Amino acid sequence: MWRAIWVAAFGCVCGISCAGAPQPAAATNQPNTAPAFSAPVAARRPVLPSPPADPPIAVGEWLVLTLPELTAPGQEWVRAVQVGADGRIPVPYCGRVAAAALTLDQVVDSISKQFSACTSAKPIIELRRSGTRPIKQAYR
Repeated sequence: MWRAIWVAAFGCVCGISCAGAPQPAAATNQPNTAPAFSAPVAARRPVLPSPPADPPIAVGEWLVLTLPELTAPGQEWVRAVQVGADGRIPVPYCGRVAAAALTLDQVVDSISKQFSACTSAKPIIELRRSGTRPIKQAYR
């Protein structure tokens, strides 16, 4: 087939008659049998809802509370605290602070308010879930 096309094209360019050259086969009117378009694998995966950025704290969950320079300059107070059955965590100089069903941001804000109510010190408060990096800090 390609030979016939080349011969016909060469003959027409050079002025040679194309009448005796074999003609290409006529196109048939058949339906397209090519496979249907399929989406990429990533597009076919189900879309799962993303977890909330900061899920609420649960009763019994362990948190790490860090209060730098609480006892002395250059020293930090770090404790793993567990949310009790009453939904509260122990915080020095503040007593027990509500934590269950709140986000880390809300608990840090609550601790900051209680610190300002009971002491003149305004320490940096860092609260994170046990085994994770710091999530929220409240600065002086």
